[in-house]
This record gives sequence, structure tokens and C-alpha cells, in this order.
Amino acid sequence: MNHLATYRLDITTLSPVHIGTGQVYDTNSYVIEGDTLHHFDTAAAMTALSATDRDKLLALVSRSGSDALLREVQRFFHDRRETLMAHATLRLPVLQGVADLYHSRIGKVANHEDGGGKVINKLAVERNAYDPVRNRPVLYGSSLKGAMRTAVLEGINDSRRLQKVEDRRTQRQRDENSLELQQRLLGYRVGKFENDPFRLLQIGDAAWSAGDELPAGEVLFAVNRKRAPVTDQHGNLRASRADNLYQTLECVPGSRFRAFAASLVAQDVGHLSGASGSKVPAPDRRFGIDALTHHCNAFYLPILERELAQLRERGYVSAHWAKSMADLLHGPLGAALNQRRAFLLRVGRHSGAESVTLNGVRSIKILKGMDENGRQKFDYESMPLTWWLAASDEKQRTDLLPFGWLLVEVRGRDEPAADWPELREVLAPNLERLRTWAARRREEDQHLAEQRERARAEHSAAAAREAEAIRRAEQEAQAATERAAARAAMTEQQRAIDDFKHAFAKARDRGAHQPGSEFDAQRLAFFKAALDWTDPVERRAAAVLLRETITWSGWPGKKERKQEFRDWLVRLEGA
Repeated sequence: MNHLATYRLDITTLSPVHIGTGQVYDTNSYVIEGDTLHHFDTAAAMTALSATDRDKLLALVSRSGSDALLREVQRFFHDRRETLMAHATLRLPVLQGVADLYHSRIGKVANHEDGGGKVINKLAVERNAYDPVRNRPVLYGSSLKGAMRTAVLEGINDSRRLQKVEDRRTQRQRDENSLELQQRLLGYRVGKFENDPFRLLQIGDAAWSAGDELPAGEVLFAVNRKRAPVTDQHGNLRASRADNLYQTLECVPGSRFRAFAASLVAQDVGHLSGASGSKVPAPDRRFGIDALTHHCNAFYLPILERELAQLRERGYVSAHWAKSMADLLHGPLGAALNQRRAFLLRVGRHSGAESVTLNGVRSIKILKGMDENGRQKFDYESMPLTWWLAASDEKQRTDLLPFGWLLVEVRGRDEPAADWPELREVLAPNLERLRTWAARRREEDQHLAEQRERARAEHSAAAAREAEAIRRAEQEAQAATERAAARAAMTEQQRAIDDFKHAFAKARDRGAHQPGSEFDAQRLAFFKAALDWTDPVERRAAAVLLRETITWSGWPGKKERKQEFRDWLVRLEGA
């Protein structure tokens, strides 16, 4: 009997998702042009820079660190963005406000501290979790399993408050902590993790599975907005400090139909239930796929519905996105949730405290400013006071989206995926911006490919020219060495012949003969010198060389000089 049940999870992103990795895109590894972030490997991109630029960058980074240096390095890469863009390994759409912020601050002072010290905006973009082999987003299995665990814990706890336990150190009663709560609800204890029911569930990382050409990520802002209006003592709305908080994140876009796929394996240990001292979870603490689906929907669906209503009431949420979610929940999605063919999850950063903690247990530390002694004041609330929402601009207050919502479809490992055109169609209008970007990107990629090809051709031609120059220099050096060795064994007259031969070669290389040129003076001097030589062999060698020059230049124009040259040649040839 097979005690393992394997399921395929097809995951659709309903809203933007960011799962942090601690990694960032910094301004030494990306440039933004238009609405596109071009990420490049810094070491590889160095080959695209000229030798002069590489020397300049090396000189920059060799200096001691300072704000001014950081600005110079930022400007260095930004000024050479055209070259670097052609060597990008990843391109992402960037929402307008992010691009505007980048161009307004790149290489500049962002603001000043009270003490006058300059603060440099590093413009880092926090990177989403990704598969380094395919360079595509990934949803970690631990994130999915953690969200499921929260839902199951809530289902068992049913909004009850924490129980009191005795603190062994102080011997006093206190509220149980998170680990003690989980042990009580799931029926295991420290050192007996084999009794934790989630040990029976294995969930792999969800890999990117979208088959379209749309981008798998985009860069946007996370902005903080108050859940309740902030008013002054007269009841007038006033700005909140939370409105100035923002982060720049790479996210998986929302509305990506079946963007990820993962496997879930549930182990059936029912055959071990009667064993004495069993190392398996108690029978009433085992959760198959139906129970998981039920608990997830029971926990997350009310949160989604409540959040939609509250965001609409405050006017924050994108009306188009909210309507598409409402249409789904009251239509095909609602039916799938009721039939337990699918369930909701919320994962990643800015999922909201109510999605990662239990009702009745939740206690959120809220900072309340400073007291008269300069100490931080705080209080505890059962619900958060703000939302973190996805935005195009850091000052945006409408058309915002919540983070982290996923729809998970469940099917057997070998069961084919059922068509779901209604879901795809409802989500499609939310992707218009990505489709426009992808179409333009294809055109620009063609241009960049041509640019890279031209750069490669120019680089190859330059390398060939350099190699040829080196070859010629080596040949000339070798010839000079050989000539020097040969001249060392020559007589004075032979060296004179050799010198004149090289002067003749240079004159020919300059082009046609110019009467009255320097060469004519050199030839006349050589003629007269050769007439005084006594060695017949050297005299005849000089005559041969002189006749060759006359063949090239022609006889002198003056009749007297022409006759003089003929007489001289006869004397030399007669030796």
C-alpha cells in the first residue's frame, strides 16, 4: 500500500509578492533607462568598458570610502549606461515613480541630517527570491508551509486567548510563548518533533511555470498607509509620518495565472496509530489535503474580504483590481474554494500581521513616540494600524494593491490541469501594462542584439588591428636587428649603399616623385660620393641602384644635368 499522497499545486499570484533574500540590486549592478531596470554582472560588464574607463573605475574604487566617492561611482555607471545595458543579464519593468526617483537622485545628495552630514541615497532595490540557475522567481516551500501552518493553528485555536503557564525561572504565571502555543495546539513538545503533524507534509519550492513572454518581476514601491484617518484635535485630516515611509522592492506581479508550480507530499501514518509510544502525530492532529484546504480558506478568505472592504472604504485600493477580486470571489473562485479544489494563502513581505498571527493571540507592538525623558513609548494592539501597499509612486494614495495574495489549485500528481478560462480572463486586464512593456522590450532587445553584434565586430576588428600592428612591429624589430648585424660586417661604401637604398624605399612609399625634393638632394650626394670609390664591385652596385631610382623618377629635366647623370653612370658601370 502506498502511504504517500502526492499533489501538484498550481499557484496564481492575485497581488504582488515579495519574498526577501537579503540581496539587493545596487547602483553598481544596475542602471534604469526609461521604464526598464537593466541588471548586469559587474565583473562581466567590465569587459564592455574601454581600457581608459576600466582604469578610471579602478582608480575610483581604490580610494578610501566616502559619500563623495559613492556619488562618483554611481555617476560613473549611470554615464555609461548605454554600454552596460547591452550586457544586461536581467531586465525588469520599473514603475514610473521608481524611475523618477532614480533619475532625480543618482549620484546626488539625497538629504541632510540635522547635524549637517550628507546622506547618500543608495537607491538599492531589494531582490525577490529567485532560482539562480534559471534566474526566475521562486516561492520557497518553507514560506508556503509556514502560511499553511498558521491557518491550521488558527483553526485549532479558534480565536482563544493564550493560556497561562508557570515560568520555571521565576515560578510565576505568565502567558505561554509562541513555541509553547504551537506545541499545545499541535500536540508535540520540544525534543519530540516527530509528533509535529507538519513533519508529515513535504512541500517543495514552487518553480516559475508561466508559459508566456511577460516579465516575471517588476520593481515598485511599498508604501505605508494608515488604516484609520489621522486627525488633529479639531477633527481635521492631517498628514501622518507613516505616509513618508517607503521601500523599493522587486516583486512578482499580481494576476499571473498559474505562475508557479510546486509539489506537496502528504504521508499517511494511519497504519501506525495503534503503536505504543508512537513517534507519529496523534490521530486527531493529522491533516490531509482536504483539512489543509479547509483551514487555509477558513483563515485567509475572511482576511481578504475584510481587507478589500477596508481598502475600498479608505479609497486606497485599485478599483479595477478590487472589482476583479470581488467578481472572482462571487463567481468561479468562490465555487472552487467551496469545493476545496483551491485555497488562498498569503506569503512574503508585508502580508500584514493579521495574516501571520492568530486571532485572540495577536499582540502588535506599536511605537508611541518619546516620553519626557527621551525614552521610546509603546503600546500593544490586537490589529495593525497601517497597511504596506504596492505603489508606483511613493506619495501615491489611490490605485494601490495589497501584498502577498496567492491562489493555490490542488490536483493529483498525474492529473492534468483543468482549463480555467474564467480565471484567466478576469486577471488578463490587470496585465496590460506588462504586455505593453514586453512588446517594446522585444523591439529594444533586437536593437541591443544588433548593438552587441556591432560591438563584437568592432572589438574583433580592433583586436585584429592590434595584432597586426604587433606583428609588424615584431617584423620591423627583427629586420632592424638583422640589418644592424649585417651593417656591422659591411665596408663604409656598402653602408652608404644600404642607407641610400632605405632612403629610396621611403621616397617611393610617400608616392610619386617630386622634382626638387629632399630625395633628389640625397641622390646627388650619393652619386658624387660613389664616383670617388675605388672598388669596382661597389661602384657597379651603386650604378645599379641609381639607374633604378632614375627609372622611378625619370631623368632630370635640365639637358645639362641629364647628360651629367648619363656620364656618371657610364663611369660607375665601367668601374
